[in-house]
Order: sequence, then structure tokens, then C-alpha cells
Amino acid sequence: MLKRTNSVLEALVLHRTADLEESRRLLRATLEHMDQGLVLLDQNQTVRLCNPRALELLRLPEDVLHESAAFRDVRAFQNERGDFSMIAPSTSSIIKGSDARLFPLIYDWPRPDGKTLEVRRVQLPDGSSVNTFTDATERRASEAAVRQSESRYRLLAERVEELAQIDELTGVLNRRYIMQELSDEMSRAQRTAEACSIAMIDLDFFKRVNDRFGHPAGDEVLRSFAIAASANIRTIDRLGRYGGEEFLLILPRASKEPATLAVNRLREIVANLDWTAISDELVVTISGGVAQVRLDEAPDEVLARADTALYGAKDAGRNRVISA
Repeated sequence: MLKRTNSVLEALVLHRTADLEESRRLLRATLEHMDQGLVLLDQNQTVRLCNPRALELLRLPEDVLHESAAFRDVRAFQNERGDFSMIAPSTSSIIKGSDARLFPLIYDWPRPDGKTLEVRRVQLPDGSSVNTFTDATERRASEAAVRQSESRYRLLAERVEELAQIDELTGVLNRRYIMQELSDEMSRAQRTAEACSIAMIDLDFFKRVNDRFGHPAGDEVLRSFAIAASANIRTIDRLGRYGGEEFLLILPRASKEPATLAVNRLREIVANLDWTAISDELVVTISGGVAQVRLDEAPDEVLARADTALYGAKDAGRNRVISA
């Protein structure tokens, strides 16, 4: 009976040994054919397992990276070779050390050979760690290309949006966007109880300019006025073409009196511009109507008051600015 029991035990041990050897064989085969490099460090920072892919990706000789190698010796070899020269100083100062437990859980490692390795560390409860190395060169290049493409698209979209806001002839905001600016600025001013004024500006007798000097000359007058006006207003002011030869100027944080002075100064600048490049006989003046935004007012209402003031300036002989 005892002999039979011993035979059963021996058979069981042999079976389990065979299973263990088969498991080891499968593990070795898996490690040898992995696309990732793998290094297992024990709690004493000694290499317990590494595969051929790790040697290949890290470009380390077998007498440096091998099972039972001290990790500090591996790091010393890499430091001397300058493996971490392309990593940001804040990261490389940590990675150059010999305690892998202090390393980031995941980081990119640019290599001198042009490759980029993605390094992942899984820290185990007993102090050991599993470290994998993946060649992420093509993936990072693709991601960079996508980011560059997205950046170009954003710039293009911003440019399209910018062009959509601009009046093609004069280069200032078109009617749609100057009205949007008016709505936004009025909301801000009414919310903060800050002053805000607007001015409706009209080029005097502009139809006569077109009739006498031609529409190309009229277009040049509009462009020149827009350039001169844009150069002589504050950076926070907004100028837009309201329609034809009429322009809307928004003056944030300006009450009626300083706004009227600013528009009148602009009127004097335009009156003194040299138009001889178009014609020696050309004279251009502007008229303006100024209104300060009221707390309970809608955009249409302040525009109507500024427009009324503008027509008052025209009725008074033009080349002047009147406030409502």
C-alpha cells in the first residue's frame, strides 16, 4: 500500500513538474515574441526578467541587461552613454537615478537614434515593478501630424471667421459684426453700469463723389476714410461699415461728451486729408451723430437716437458732429 502511494506521489510530482516546465516554455516563447520590451525588477532593484525586445529597444548588451543584473549598473551604463540627453531636465534628473520606484508611471523617452519609446511602470505591492518599453515613434509622428493638421485647420477657420467679419471694400467690420459688437458692448456696459457711446458717421455728399469722379474713386475715398479712422481711434473702439457711405463707431467706456470730442477730432482729420492722388478738386468731409447708451435701451433705440443726431448735423450744414 505504501509503495503504491509513493508511486502516485511521484507521478503527481512529475506531472506538476511537466506542467511547470510547459508554463515556463510558454512564458519564454511569449517574452521572446513580444513587440514590447519588458524588464521586471524585484524589491531590491535587481533584474529578474527581461526579454530580447528590451535589449533591442534599449540597445543594451547582454552583459549589461540580464537576469540578476543590478539596476544601478544598468543605469550607470546608460548615464555614461548619454541615453537621457533628449529628455526634459525635470524628468531626466529623476530617471537617471537607480531607484525605479521613483520614476513616472508613464513617460516618453526620445532616443538619440531618433526613436521615441513609451515607458510604462507598474509598481507592485511588494516593491517590485514591471517596466514595459514600446516603440511609439510612428504613433507619435502620426499624432504630431494630426496636431499640426488641426492647428492649420484652426488657423484657417480663424482666418475664414476673420474674413467673414470684414467688409471687403474698406477692411473694417461689416454690418453684421459691428451690430454684434454693439449688442455685446451694450450688454457689458448695462451690466457694469459703465458709460458707452456710439457714433453714426456719414461721408458728406458721397453721391456727388461717385457721379463726378467715378465709382473707383468713390471706393478709394471709402477705403482711405476707413484707414484714417482706424488709425485715429482707441484700440478698444470698434468701427464698422453700416451701409454705403455710413459707418458705425462704438466707443466703450466713453460718455457722450468725450465721445463727441473724439468724433469731432476724427472729423477734423478727415477734412485735412490730402485727396490729390484722386483729384486736385476732391474735398471730403464727414458728419456725425453721437448718442450715449442708456441703461434700459435696446440697440435699435440708441441707433435711432444717433441717426437723428446725424441728420441734425446734415441739416445744420454738414461737416459737423452733433450729440443726442
